[in-house]
Amino acid sequence: MSAFEYETLDLLIEKSGDAYRARIINSPVGQARTDFASPFTQAELDTFFARVGRRTPVMGTALKPQQLIEQMGGRLFDAAFNGEVLTSYRRSRDAVDREEKGLRIRLRLNDVPELADLPWEYMYDASRRAFLALSKETPIVRFLELPERVEPLAAPAPLNLLAVLSSPSDRDPLDVEGEWARLQDALAGLRADGKITLTRLQPPTLDALRAQLRKNAYHIFHFIGHGEYDAANQSGALVFENEQGSARKVNENLIATLLHDARNLRVAVLNACEGAQTSVSNPFAGVAPHLVEQGIPAVLAMQFAISDQAALDFSSELYRTLADGYPIDAAMNEARRAIYLNGNLLEWGTPVLFMRAEDGVIFRQEEAMGDEGGEGARGRERAREGNEATRRGGVNISGNARVSARDIVGGDKIVQGDEYDVDGDMNVVTIGAGAQVGQVAAGRNITQTQQQGASVQDLAALFKTIYQTIERRADDPNVDKDEIKSKVKQIETEAAKGESANVSKVERWLNDLKNIAPDILDVTAAALLNPLAGISTALRKIAEKARAA
Repeated sequence: MSAFEYETLDLLIEKSGDAYRARIINSPVGQARTDFASPFTQAELDTFFARVGRRTPVMGTALKPQQLIEQMGGRLFDAAFNGEVLTSYRRSRDAVDREEKGLRIRLRLNDVPELADLPWEYMYDASRRAFLALSKETPIVRFLELPERVEPLAAPAPLNLLAVLSSPSDRDPLDVEGEWARLQDALAGLRADGKITLTRLQPPTLDALRAQLRKNAYHIFHFIGHGEYDAANQSGALVFENEQGSARKVNENLIATLLHDARNLRVAVLNACEGAQTSVSNPFAGVAPHLVEQGIPAVLAMQFAISDQAALDFSSELYRTLADGYPIDAAMNEARRAIYLNGNLLEWGTPVLFMRAEDGVIFRQEEAMGDEGGEGARGRERAREGNEATRRGGVNISGNARVSARDIVGGDKIVQGDEYDVDGDMNVVTIGAGAQVGQVAAGRNITQTQQQGASVQDLAALFKTIYQTIERRADDPNVDKDEIKSKVKQIETEAAKGESANVSKVERWLNDLKNIAPDILDVTAAALLNPLAGISTALRKIAEKARAA
């Protein structure tokens, strides 16, 4: 199974007087904006949450729940996507269709926390007679923009999952043993294939979690239990157990502090009622968005209680597609579809994805190298260890260095002189942007790769200065700082691709900067032309042209 490629449509919702403004700040066809009023009364939302969230009868509506989500989803789509925003959305869909790509819908709701509880995941495009989130072509994510850059973790093999199943004795009992058995069954194939490991935290206490995170590195945190949201204090909590087996509420600050230092953790899945709920005044007040704020690239939480079968369908498909190398939002989309295609017409919209990874990529995939036998496997493991050592401060050649007729370190051997000729284990020689390799003879199972493109660290450091400049920039009523940062982020992401960067896109985005923030265009072009950026010759010409204009 291969991952689908996506372009991004960023939809920023902000206040506009007594109403709201939807602005497309980034899309394949440019920007657009429209104003709209809240499409629902509080009574209508209460009815929706009762019928869909808790699936209980409500007086005053004859609609079936399936009809209700279509009606409410359609009204929400028509409110946010109207006028030139709708036109831009349609043109963006046409553009990506021509390239056989999808269109990621990133909702930016930071400025309007009162709209965070609206059922965005159920948006329904009546003209296409389709829910956006049920199509692999249009995943919906709630994007939380933060200053720190998210770097993909080198593809781990296997993915390590830590499961916490909590059912305190003084709360409504949960069938945690049944949940555990179902989770094991769902992941049995992946575990047999060596794609995932599954560890259960015993006992499900905060102290045990702290000790377990000290002992091992985990990539996924999966919580099954009770969740709470305190509207008065505007804070969320997960309910663990204490040493006596009764409830211990762990507020969002405590759990975020603990998970923040788990550096390999990339995904948190909260199968807890009210885990996705946020405060009407603080978008980071709920557990899920607060974990994102504290550094976890992607958090998936349930906005309503979810049935056992739906949770099973969701988890098994989510982890299967993540192990296959999908971006997190595409994996989330496949998991929704698994719920729906198994006959559940309501709960596919229950999971909510909060994300801060720009393109959804949280695990960087490695290329296949060599045979599947023991020596090949050991070689791949050494290659992974070598890559990890480089990230931690090992040998790193980048910039305009030239390597020729020098000692070369590879695998288990150090070879002096002009030749690198080994018949043994696989070795990988990776050279950074702008470097050249001379007189290297690769023997059996030797792989040479030359990365064209900037050093990620160098490029990030150069662009960090630009983001700081944007923050210090005086407020402009005609252009939002988020719009400028989004444009700069696109340029940075594309430039990091080196020779494979799309030059026409970068040129278009630089022209956009020229129109909305010429001062930021100057510093962006200067960063691209810095030797440390290591950009391609074609991009350098574009940057020089933009700076001279």
